[in-house]
Amino acid sequence: MARSAVPSWRQPSKLPKASWSRCGRGTAYNDPQSILHAAARGGPLPFLLSFLGGAIFTPFGEEILFRGVVANALNCYGVFAGVVLSSIIFGIAHGVSVILPVAIMVGLLSAILFRATGSVWPSVVLHCVYNAANSIASAFGFAPMP
Repeated sequence: MARSAVPSWRQPSKLPKASWSRCGRGTAYNDPQSILHAAARGGPLPFLLSFLGGAIFTPFGEEILFRGVVANALNCYGVFAGVVLSSIIFGIAHGVSVILPVAIMVGLLSAILFRATGSVWPSVVLHCVYNAANSIASAFGFAPMP
């Protein structure tokens, strides 16, 4: 067997790049979630790392930012600003792509929970559960998005 001239650590990654598709009137969009779904199907270690990052650390940081800072700042302008505008900002921060409507809906649920409870922790739990369910579904081959 011939050895490869390129060391294994320098060879291209087997994980696919974020997929590009055509949508609507010929405009291209990027699916930033595809790399997470690919990592979830990549074996135990990639799954564990993507699960920790996507289902634990990321929701915590995002909810502290979007509910604890953005929604709190917008709440002084009323319910609409605090709930709806913070959810739209949350969705746009996830990228203008196939994930946008879903991100806005998760943002709305999180913002309503935050408004109802006065605490960011229920929103963190909701976000963690949602992302964990998507990671597990991806690991079993059920990609939530096309």
